[in-house]
Amino acid sequence: MNLQILFTAGLAALVTAMPSGTSSNWKQGQNLTTRGEQTVRIVVGGISQIVGPLEDGPLYGAIYTALDSLCPQGSSHCKLQTEGQAEVNIRFKSPQDILTAPMAVRIERSNHETEQIRRLLIGTVTGSVEAMVTESNKMDDKNCKEIWLGPKFQSGYFKSCTISNYIGVTTTDRVNIMDVHFLSVDDHGKWDCPGTIDSIQDKAKSLQDEYGQALGGPVTLETACI
Repeated sequence: MNLQILFTAGLAALVTAMPSGTSSNWKQGQNLTTRGEQTVRIVVGGISQIVGPLEDGPLYGAIYTALDSLCPQGSSHCKLQTEGQAEVNIRFKSPQDILTAPMAVRIERSNHETEQIRRLLIGTVTGSVEAMVTESNKMDDKNCKEIWLGPKFQSGYFKSCTISNYIGVTTTDRVNIMDVHFLSVDDHGKWDCPGTIDSIQDKAKSLQDEYGQALGGPVTLETACI
């Protein structure tokens, strides 16, 4: 048989047998600039988790630091919840006093092809959390409530805010994914996901162009409550 035919047939079989691209080495064998349009999906859970008065900027920094510690540079995966968790200290009102307790930050699933995508996924989760307690949502009182502290405390009232218990971010092919769970003290706080989802979408739009650069093509955004 002609050697050229044998070589061509063997090469075709090798290409067919190559993995589909979910491994940490996928970026070495594929060109991100050839992938076409992608969708970045943000899915938000429906159970409330208290963050107390930790709002806006301080909340963003605390969550970003927690996720950055769980998703170290140089690795295509984050530390999953079976390997450990990060914690963010929050304040809450007990029947007798204002107490401090840790909110657990746990990652269920993760994968990212590049350092830029790692930062984008962390930024998307963190920005979504921040959007849940933005000024507009606080003014509308969607996810925050004022708690009367009684004469014992000079401030009189305590602002207590809540966020979702879950945020998941994926790309169309699910090669890049980050599923994050938050677990804190349950005070049965208000959590209005449908009323907050537009703020989350607006926050994600600030990263849309960078997602396009990182994924090698135009990107659309989808957000949903579950």
